[in-house]
Amino acid sequence: MSKNRYILILYIALICLVIFTFGTINHSKKIAREKELIFISDMYISILQNKTSFVYEGESIYWQDFLNEYLYSYSYWAPVCVFRLADMNGDGTAELILELHYTMKQLILHYNDGVVYGYYRHYGGSLDTLKEDGTFISSSMVSRMNFLENYCEIIYISKIYIYDSYHLYYIDTNRVTLDEYREFIAEQEKKENAKRYKLSESFTLSGAAPTDELIREEFSAAWEKWMQER
Repeated sequence: MSKNRYILILYIALICLVIFTFGTINHSKKIAREKELIFISDMYISILQNKTSFVYEGESIYWQDFLNEYLYSYSYWAPVCVFRLADMNGDGTAELILELHYTMKQLILHYNDGVVYGYYRHYGGSLDTLKEDGTFISSSMVSRMNFLENYCEIIYISKIYIYDSYHLYYIDTNRVTLDEYREFIAEQEKKENAKRYKLSESFTLSGAAPTDELIREEFSAAWEKWMQER
């Protein structure tokens, strides 16, 4: 075998080894990520089953205690009629948005590094525009959420600056014309809305707590659908 042919074979073998190694690493990362998402789903379920606490305003609290403290004038489950799943901050993990209708507020549960944080906020109609990709329109501006330990904030993807009667329009950090801004908003509105999942009327109407099995069944079906569509 000539020296050049031997070097070529070694080169091809090296390329195959590199491809195989990177493929194995990527496959392992994918499996690890899938396991992490299952773990997060189980944490959300456990919170709704009142078996695991979440952090709210720096303090650990259980779901039933939260409802008793902040929704004391209503029965245990009656206020919770709808929930949604969407990756609101773009980190690849869905937040659980619980719509507490009688208060006109939402409790957003956000997972970070083994801990679930709760944010009890009033966003009015802003979250009615929540899309599957986690973006929404707030004050005519396309937005995402930024979650910190004790509070969350709206991050604007597009912005309108008003100086007296003069308007400046931005998408990300780029200044655009009014027509370009309107087109951007129109494209945002065309996106699919984050699906609303109704909890079983058998307990939302009566106010009785659902069984652990029912919580797991309904939430798992919604989470699986989110996993498939993300």
